[in-house]
Amino acid sequence: MPPPIPPQQQSPYGPAASRRRKSFKWQVEVASTRSPHHRQGDRAGEPDDDVYLSSSQVRRRYANASRMWLHRRLRDDSGFPSPIVVAGRKLWNLRDLIAWERQAAASA
Repeated sequence: MPPPIPPQQQSPYGPAASRRRKSFKWQVEVASTRSPHHRQGDRAGEPDDDVYLSSSQVRRRYANASRMWLHRRLRDDSGFPSPIVVAGRKLWNLRDLIAWERQAAASA
């Protein structure tokens, strides 16, 4: 058994901190459907125009769908909204997704 490490040489984050690597994930914050600046009236209950979801958030929205499911929705004729590309990342407008859901529910 190796001798114990003196306290002044120990990591302040614990013994496993040096072996652990934190993964960095891009996250796009999703605003609530009700903005504090939201006006009552014609758009009550609908999200603001500037809410965008990443592909992982879109997949989570549809019951943890696979990447292939999302790929197929972009290629088929279901009317699934196209993403915008920002800095090489695909982002979907939440309002477009909600409209697609309503259209799919109406046609079912």
